[in-house]
Amino acid sequence: MCGHATLAAATALFDTSPAATSITFETRWKGTLSVCKTSDGMEMLLPATALNTLDKPPMGRQRMTDIVVNATEHALQPSDIKCIERFEWCGDSYLIELAPSVRLADLRVAVKLFVSLTDL
Repeated sequence: MCGHATLAAATALFDTSPAATSITFETRWKGTLSVCKTSDGMEMLLPATALNTLDKPPMGRQRMTDIVVNATEHALQPSDIKCIERFEWCGDSYLIELAPSVRLADLRVAVKLFVSLTDL
């Protein structure tokens, strides 16, 4: 599922059918995605998915924190990381909650360091 591609497809369909106010896409694995025209542009409604929380990261919070800090080339400090949860969603996944003061637009992430988490 890719939100960018869904919005791009909706834009093309709205362009070819200007009277349409909403478009619904059926996905193979995640259910229904809806895109509606709004006064500001478009709004996409995504399916809600329940997360099954797993045990804490197997390598421990400190090791996980080190990986996150290194992956951001030390733009993040350990105190910026509020929570790290491991959960089941299309395989093992991680949710990393950052402090509200962190500006995501300013972060550069070395994705290869995060990919290595799947081996841990």
